Amino acid sequence: MSKRNITYTKPEEPEFLKKIKQQAGYKEGPTVATKSEQLGPAEDLDCDEEQPTVVVLNEGDLTAEEAQREKARLERGKSQAPYLLGPRTPEKRPFCAKHHSAD
Repeated sequence: MSKRNITYTKPEEPEFLKKIKQQAGYKEGPTVATKSEQLGPAEDLDCDEEQPTVVVLNEGDLTAEEAQREKARLERGKSQAPYLLGPRTPEKRPFCAKHHSAD
């Protein structure tokens, strides 16, 4: 099966529609191409100001202040984690007398 190039050519608008649009003061809306030009590059929408709403239902639930302290503690832990972790050492199997008999 061969690839086919399909194109679309928008037909010219009929005269009666042009007259009606002119009388009504209709303005052509933006096209897909102009919308993408107007928006520009995508921005990072994740803001520090936007935080989830904390709802405390029962005693012992995490409050907003406790959540902030926990978040700060986790951030400190992430920055220190690479220094705390060393190379993995393989675990040694326990000695089994059954398999290691002294003759």
